[in-house]
Amino acid sequence: MEIAKTARLKVNLDVATAQAFIDIFTAACQFASDVAFNMKRHTDADELNRLCYHPLREKFKLTSQITQSCLRTVIGKYRALKKKGETLTQPIVFKGEPVSLQGGERGRDFKFQKSGLISLSTLGDRAKVSFEGPPTMLEYLAGWDLGGALLEVRRKNVYLLVSFTKPVTEVSNPNNAVVGGARGIKNLLVG
Repeated sequence: MEIAKTARLKVNLDVATAQAFIDIFTAACQFASDVAFNMKRHTDADELNRLCYHPLREKFKLTSQITQSCLRTVIGKYRALKKKGETLTQPIVFKGEPVSLQGGERGRDFKFQKSGLISLSTLGDRAKVSFEGPPTMLEYLAGWDLGGALLEVRRKNVYLLVSFTKPVTEVSNPNNAVVGGARGIKNLLVG
């Protein structure tokens, strides 16, 4: 079993740069959503990838990883609606979609550096920026596995919501009460 935590980091990235990145990502998601809606099977990831990958790269000038994140975001939303049993009459509309970034060991879209900065993929290049995080951040970086992140702008500040996981054998809960859980997902949230 794994415990998952999300750290909200205030990133010292220019708001205009971050917002432009989010706007491009949202437009790319909308483009892919329109294509997915016109496909026979809205949730066919392979077909959507075949139809959209190169047009997204060319039209929106996205990196390969960001293009794949865009496609995963679109397919995920269509699959969620299919699971709910909803019938679509028009494409899903994307507005202000946070940019989904891949971290992990390889740090393709973002990476914590030894200098205390984050190397972050943006439109066309990488930015090395400082950040402010919770006091437990050093513990997360030392003993937890780095997952993905979402880049968003809220109230004229740029935030990076970074997920961390840690394998555990047994979850200790003094009250023997389940604080929360997720069905169909491999992570269990406990307090």
